[in-house]
Amino acid sequence: MPTIGTDCHLILDGQGYLIEPNSYTLARPRVRRAEHTRTAASGSTGAGERYLDMGPGKREWSFVVVAFQAMRDFTGNLVSATGQQYRDALHTSYQKVATVLAFTDPQGAAWSVHFDELTETIADVRAAGDGELQYFLHVLLVEA
Repeated sequence: MPTIGTDCHLILDGQGYLIEPNSYTLARPRVRRAEHTRTAASGSTGAGERYLDMGPGKREWSFVVVAFQAMRDFTGNLVSATGQQYRDALHTSYQKVATVLAFTDPQGAAWSVHFDELTETIADVRAAGDGELQYFLHVLLVEA
């Protein structure tokens, strides 16, 4: 079982992940919209517009998972999983359709989330022949 602060920064779908420094963000955008005003007598659209603010929306977490071939945990020990295995685990979680996933943030709070977006960046594609690809996996989670 992964432990935050010992061998990972956060846990998604039962798998612990290390993330890129300064990449973790939590947003809670407001739900709002503009609406045309109507005149009471005729019910037709008037000349004005009013702004409707419905308050804070669902939380959105974004971060970059690092998936390198020879990573070390917080104690300096080599991590047993390869970068490819971390990448595959994220892809497996992402491919689950209409599924709520368990997420534990870096502070240890547990959340139910939807895996909304996964973008992959490879640091150096020339390393593919050596089996040393280093993946940066950009993740977006939305509160369920």
